[in-house]
Formats: sequence, structure tokens, C-alpha cells
Amino acid sequence: APSWGLPWCYLLIGGVYEAKGDVSPEPVLREENYKKAEMNFLTAFEHAKKPKSTYLPNVNRALGNFYYKQKKYQLARSYLENSVDSSSKFTEVETTQWASLFLSQLDSAEGNYKGALSHYKLYILNRDSLVSQDLKSKSQGLKMQYEFDKKEDSLKQKQILTQARLDTQKKQKNYYLGGAILLALLSVF
Repeated sequence: APSWGLPWCYLLIGGVYEAKGDVSPEPVLREENYKKAEMNFLTAFEHAKKPKSTYLPNVNRALGNFYYKQKKYQLARSYLENSVDSSSKFTEVETTQWASLFLSQLDSAEGNYKGALSHYKLYILNRDSLVSQDLKSKSQGLKMQYEFDKKEDSLKQKQILTQARLDTQKKQKNYYLGGAILLALLSVF
């Protein structure tokens, strides 16, 4: 299994319990689901800390967001900042983007508007970077498709020209054959 497999699975399970907690009408059931979510998120965190695992930034982001929703701001900040720090090591631009947005929301909730603006600018910078990468990728794809279509059209034109030459040669051959037969018939008579 890949190094991110177990953390990813536990993160998804934690996300399911978190979502169940978000929609639970009863406070007891809500807390029970949140505890299960936290347990799975922390298990994902333990697996993501293992060597060669590149999934730690994602787990940190998920834990930070979870604790933010629980209004456990100090824990949330710790995980979100670790997410931003560790995601830069793995060039996880998307993870940095979302962690920055959550840090911006956290700063705003704590009344740190200067920090909120700073983190929001980082979010925008990373979002624009992702959009730029996506546009470059699409542009490259379109360029490759254009080149392929151009070569395909060129091959079709060559094929049409070759077929036309073959048809012409075939007609000439038939004319020569017909002429030879006619000449042979005329020389017999």
C-alpha cells in the first residue's frame, strides 16, 4: 500500500463522523460523532508521521479545520501552521491554499484581522498559482491536440494524394491494356 493509504482512509472515516456530527440534532449524538471523528483524525495523524509519508500536510489541515469548528483555536492554529510548513516541503500547493484560508478564518475569529488578511493573501496567492498551473496544463493539452490534429490532417491529405495517384496509375494501366488489346485485335484483322 502507498505511504498515504492508511492516513487517507482514517482521514475519510474521520470526515464521515465529522459530517454526521455536523448534522446530528441531539447534542449527545453530536459529541459522540465528533469524538469518533477526532479519534480517526488522530490515528491518521499517527500514520502520516511515519517516514516516507507525504500525507502529513493534509492530515494537519483536516485536524486544524476540525478543531477550528470545535472552537479549540489553539489546537487548530498549531495543526494549520504545521500544515502550511510541511506542505511547502512537499510542494502541496492545494493543501497550503486551504490551510491558509482556514488560518485566515481562525485569525478573524480571534480578532487578529492583520493576520487574517495576511493568511487570506497567502490563500489567494496559492489559489491563483493552482489556477495558473491548471491553465498551463489545459493550454499544453490543447497545443498537443492541435499538433496531433495537424499531423492527422497532413497524413489524411497524403493518403488522399497517394490514393489519387494510385487511381491515376490504375486508369493509365487500364488504358494501356485496353489500347494493347485493341491494337492486338486490329492487327489480327
